[in-house]
Amino acid sequence: NPFQVDYELVAEFQKLFNLLLLLVGNHSDMRLLVLDKVKLFVEYIVNLTDGLRKTDGAHELLLGVINYKGKRGSVVRSELIASIHKFLIVLLEKLEGDGSVLSQVYEKVKLLTECVRSCSFFDCHTQMIFTLLLHSPILWGFPVSDGADGNSCASHVTDIVNYGIVSLECSNQILTERNYWPAYRAGVYAARLGAWVTSALIFDQLKTNVQCDINCCWLKSLTYLSHAEGKFQLLLMPSDSFKLVNWLRSNSYLPDLSKDASGEFAHCVALREAYMNLQSSLGMLGNIIASSEVFCFQRWFLVLKTRVLETVIDLVEHLGLLNQDVRNKKQVEEKILTGCNSLQQLPRIAIQLQKLAKEFDMLAMYFIDIDDSSSSIITTLS
Repeated sequence: NPFQVDYELVAEFQKLFNLLLLLVGNHSDMRLLVLDKVKLFVEYIVNLTDGLRKTDGAHELLLGVINYKGKRGSVVRSELIASIHKFLIVLLEKLEGDGSVLSQVYEKVKLLTECVRSCSFFDCHTQMIFTLLLHSPILWGFPVSDGADGNSCASHVTDIVNYGIVSLECSNQILTERNYWPAYRAGVYAARLGAWVTSALIFDQLKTNVQCDINCCWLKSLTYLSHAEGKFQLLLMPSDSFKLVNWLRSNSYLPDLSKDASGEFAHCVALREAYMNLQSSLGMLGNIIASSEVFCFQRWFLVLKTRVLETVIDLVEHLGLLNQDVRNKKQVEEKILTGCNSLQQLPRIAIQLQKLAKEFDMLAMYFIDIDDSSSSIITTLS
């Protein structure tokens, strides 16, 4: 049975990837070497797919299966690439190290991504999920040591923006082809990695293509949540996000996110808009019948997120008053009075944040069957 042979081959590869994960777990110094070897294997598949040429020393069975023409070969190659993607996800989730090591890992994952994108065989969904690997939290937040030119950190942020646009273009293509289920899965995956602008675009387009009221409300809730988180991200990189904002504007997508966010009070305005988005996200879940049972966790989580943001806005506004410029004696006197009042509010805000931290802990304890990844996220928020 040829299909049984294919299945066994893919399963064997998955076992080998599991062994590689154990190897990397026990010998962290092997990470970069393993990534190099994985890249060579991806290049091998790409070369066979594009040119169907044999590489010296290739395993005959592997060569034969990858070279299958038609649907059979397409399925096998897709399964192998999917296995590689899953392997990279787990590798990045378990990744630890200093900025130098993480920077090298980032560069190798970027080369892998470019290799996949260079192959016309792989569809937009495959190209997108590999591109989103560069948005993994461990790579998004690592401290980059500036090189001799002092531009390493700036280059990394630029990469995030540029690959963000690639993800948006892939999302647009998937939606244009009406591949709605792959689009939804890609949107959820983007949200998990914190690529909120991408997930906002996907959910915003999908919400008009569902018939069921429950699904519609769910997608609208996800859209509002993604909008809120997207606003935060654009605030984090104001000097670089203009490319991404311009892409949204030129393609008439997400007008709320493509507004100009410049000016003295941009942060307060954006935070208030994000607060309204979170309120709307929570409200959409409330419109779903039996939402108190089905979406108990989601509603509780959104309530806490909303209250955190409300407290942050309060804090930012008081800090803004403390940082006002003064130009004459009268303004100095007014600032002293205003500053004293603002300082008196800070202990109240601190107590509120402490209460919210305890409520996040309670949320994690209440849902005892929650997965480790989600539990870790809640603990981090706490």
